[in-house]
Amino acid sequence: MDTAIKRALLLLKERQLIGKNILFLGNDDLISLTTAILLEHLKKDKHEGYKTQLTVYEYDSALIEFIEKQAEIYQLQVRVVKHDLTKGHLELFQPEFDVVMTDPPYTISGLKLFLSRALAALKTQEQTIYLSFGEKSPTTDLLI
Repeated sequence: MDTAIKRALLLLKERQLIGKNILFLGNDDLISLTTAILLEHLKKDKHEGYKTQLTVYEYDSALIEFIEKQAEIYQLQVRVVKHDLTKGHLELFQPEFDVVMTDPPYTISGLKLFLSRALAALKTQEQTIYLSFGEKSPTTDLLI
């Protein structure tokens, strides 16, 4: 939770939040909900958070259901799209986003996949990608 709050505040601090079209590739850490809550607080304080669009591309059905349910309960503006990133760029990866946040699987192949999708989704190559990554071996994941 602490990390998700820090990431949302980082977007605000670096002027990558207000009025931006933001994509979250994967959302295990629920950063999309944290960011949406921050935007609601900014809106109440007369900021222009309502112009920001938040989109999540996620594959895990249970996680998608949870995000959608929380967004409904708390009236948060988060669009969730079920998508398997391994299935190619498809129509979802049009260059329409100003910012991409991703926390890929902690393998080099996962990193490459998520970064390639993030690059394909950005409006221009001058846009911003926030990447959280720490390589772990597949054995480590099995032990957890």
